[in-house]
Amino acid sequence: MNYSKIFRALTLTSLLIPFTAHRALAVNYRAFTVAKGAHYSTGHLESFFEKQSMTFHGMFDDSAKYDPQDPSIRGINKFYGYTDCNSLVHNNSARFGWEWYQNQLLIYAYTYANSSTHDGQLMGAVPLNTDVLYKISNNGDHYDFEYTYQDSEQKTVDVKMSAPRGCSDNGGDFRFRLWPYFGGNATAPHDVTIYVDEI
Repeated sequence: MNYSKIFRALTLTSLLIPFTAHRALAVNYRAFTVAKGAHYSTGHLESFFEKQSMTFHGMFDDSAKYDPQDPSIRGINKFYGYTDCNSLVHNNSARFGWEWYQNQLLIYAYTYANSSTHDGQLMGAVPLNTDVLYKISNNGDHYDFEYTYQDSEQKTVDVKMSAPRGCSDNGGDFRFRLWPYFGGNATAPHDVTIYVDEI
């Protein structure tokens, strides 16, 4: 009997079982890519959103890095969210924004309330290649933004912020998803891929 081959087989099995279990529990991400020179991402169709809150897993890979010293690129890119109050995106909406600045991936609460933009609310930074849970909730006359992730020491990081909302009721039935978008005014300096799994 070849004990060496049996030992190698058992060792390989013991390594694969936890890996397979981890993959089974993995987030079911959809990739949205903004091509070089573009604003809008691919990989989606317009769709209505009927809930009073949105929860999703999100992740940025190394393609989120770009040169923040270029003044034409500096600005808040749009991540994911929805329109609100029976109106269009530049009237009433809530979404997370992001930018690469000072070697960090910065996250913003980005809203329009009655056509007034409140896009300068920095929430914090998140690591690249890390699953982060994001949530936006309608709460009367304001939105509640929150994101949560496990840091490199397996400690929970939980960041919350509120932002103005243009209506205080349920916001009506006309609401649709807002997908990843690069800009501001600048287009993507290279292909940028963002990963989302809405719950």
